[in-house]
Amino acid sequence: MKSYNKTMNPIVLKNNTTEKNSNKDSIKEYYIKIDSKKQDFIFLIISILILLTLSYLLYRDIYKSYEGIGKPIGTIVFKKRTALRKIKNQSIWEYLQNEYPVYNGDAIKTEEFSEAVLKLNDGTEIALNENTFIVLNFSDEETKIKFNYGSLEANAESNKQIKVTTKDSEIELTSANAKLIQNQNSLQIQLKEGSANLKKNNKIEKIKENEVALLDNNTNKIIKKQNQIIYLSPEDNERFITNQNQYPIIFSFKAENPNKNFELLIALNSTFRPVLMRIPIKNTVKVSLNPGTYYWKIIEKNSDPILSSYRKFTILKQEKPILYSPVNDHKYVFKDNLYITFSWSKLDLANSYEIWLDTNKNFTNPQKITTITNMISIPLKISNNKEIFYWKVIPKSSLKDALLESNIFSFRIERMETLKPAQIIFPLNETFYKKSLKKGLNFSWQYDVPNNQIFQIAEDREFKNIILSESKITNNFYIFKKELPAGTYYWRVINEDNLASNTGKFYITDIINIEILSPEENAIYFFDKINTISFRWKVDLEDLKYKIFIYYNNNILFNKDINQPYFNMDIQLLKKEGQYQWIIEVLNKNDNKKLLEKKSQFYIYYSPVKTQILRPYNNQTINLLNRNSILLQWKRTPYTDYYEYEIYKNGQLIYKNQTKLNYVNFNLLTLLGIGIFDLKVYSVKKINQKEYKSDPDISRFILEYKLNKKPEFLTPDKIIIE
Repeated sequence: MKSYNKTMNPIVLKNNTTEKNSNKDSIKEYYIKIDSKKQDFIFLIISILILLTLSYLLYRDIYKSYEGIGKPIGTIVFKKRTALRKIKNQSIWEYLQNEYPVYNGDAIKTEEFSEAVLKLNDGTEIALNENTFIVLNFSDEETKIKFNYGSLEANAESNKQIKVTTKDSEIELTSANAKLIQNQNSLQIQLKEGSANLKKNNKIEKIKENEVALLDNNTNKIIKKQNQIIYLSPEDNERFITNQNQYPIIFSFKAENPNKNFELLIALNSTFRPVLMRIPIKNTVKVSLNPGTYYWKIIEKNSDPILSSYRKFTILKQEKPILYSPVNDHKYVFKDNLYITFSWSKLDLANSYEIWLDTNKNFTNPQKITTITNMISIPLKISNNKEIFYWKVIPKSSLKDALLESNIFSFRIERMETLKPAQIIFPLNETFYKKSLKKGLNFSWQYDVPNNQIFQIAEDREFKNIILSESKITNNFYIFKKELPAGTYYWRVINEDNLASNTGKFYITDIINIEILSPEENAIYFFDKINTISFRWKVDLEDLKYKIFIYYNNNILFNKDINQPYFNMDIQLLKKEGQYQWIIEVLNKNDNKKLLEKKSQFYIYYSPVKTQILRPYNNQTINLLNRNSILLQWKRTPYTDYYEYEIYKNGQLIYKNQTKLNYVNFNLLTLLGIGIFDLKVYSVKKINQKEYKSDPDISRFILEYKLNKKPEFLTPDKIIIE
């Protein structure tokens, strides 16, 4: 087994060294440890057949739910972030995955900071950069692509011709390595190898190797320029794999006239709008960059860069799956059969995943289960009554060494020879008004392992006079919908090992029912939001009077006799935060005899106070060059359990998280990119699993890359900058 550590050297992969997954049928192979007993063997065979069937159906659902017309014409060999596909004559977009087949008539598009590489059956590669939209429209005679917008790269095999059509023009590429950029105003063609013809209004313009052509859609004029710069490194579409937050890239080139002043432009898109970095360069310069996809070009200083060719490279940071379920050291208790659901984080570059399962932490004899999703349910059979299993996930990718295996988690399994008796939860000594049971009476209990149970109701504690006995109940609840006369009743649950639970007791009366209207059970109030708490209830009988009690920490704070089913109280009389209990006693008006009482509870708190953002201050500009993080800081506020912060870009939420501290060193800078951002911070108080937020404080800030010092030149030793 290959191991990885944080000190390993970065790995460089060229675009033509990607490895293709050899056989998708491997997703149907499962290796499960078989018990020597015959019944265990039969169980495992049946489980494997069920698992294979479900896996096949899942495969069809994920990979073939919108299968195209005819045979596949190509495969997605690389995808980063979000790439979408829409089948011909369909209106639904679906997410593309690595190793995903594509068909004639497919519409394919990428979103911001995303890319996809499509390899056709004839060996031609079509690369879609971010925000690009194409439609595949092939015939027996020609390879044709409808290019709607964005930036694409075509690398055809020898003597192969590709026709790329736009709204009002057509480009013929023969044995070509070309880049195309299209927007509303222009179409740019960069030809590195092969030949190209641009057809517009019945006119043909030939484009030579190493030439850049620009078609102005408004004037129909075509401008061409021969590229006089030879790019040396990094190579076009080169991919660098690293385990660090930054990776040094060496940019180098040759020019026909080396005495001129040149600049290196680096951007996050092919239009170079905006330019991320602008660095003077003689012939070589080294720049450290965060993981991401970058575009670069060399131009003469102060010249128009629009007719200069560009190159692209990608820095990929090694990732490994995060294990979700079973959580580490989780304990499973079962009696007969056991299915365990494994889940982990999805990795963008993974084609499939392999689960390793073993009773040895070193995985000397592991079971290996291959799956295409990041969740799978596996039948597990053990030989011993108690056993510890270890598991990990190894992601598979066409990019060698881009992904690492997960950490190792363990879980424990314990077989129960005899079931424990169930424990009664509800009802226990509860009183129910007969008219309120029209929808049924809910019973609930707790057990360790689901099993076939018998639910019983009787009129006596010894269960000699049983009025209901319901068998084969596998849940931990039962709804009794038949009508019972007023009286006292007993109930219990008997498990499949014939062990009875404790006995529950409940009462049914047809005398009176009291219904709490407000405050509702567990209602929450805030001192600064209301002035008065209204206590209201409903009783089905007349000629009654009431007594109300209010408790805090089991101490009576208030009590009062009243003649109507409501009472209003000033909230300021309840001065402390926390839980309050209140009781309504229903009394006979003639003799003050207590007929029934009803208990409820409510909470009172102070609202969380709005905070104030300290950093970044409003309209602050932050230079990301040589930064691994930015500090987000705000004032501490009272009545606050934690803070929630949100980051918006162009009005859209791109990140959200929580912290108990009043600061965060935010290090996901590749997620943000550059631009204008808004930080919102809320003070949050959590009460009974529910969040209550203050009004947010908002600060706007700007992220940019700006070179604050001279670049490091490798050669020559001395340069002169005028």
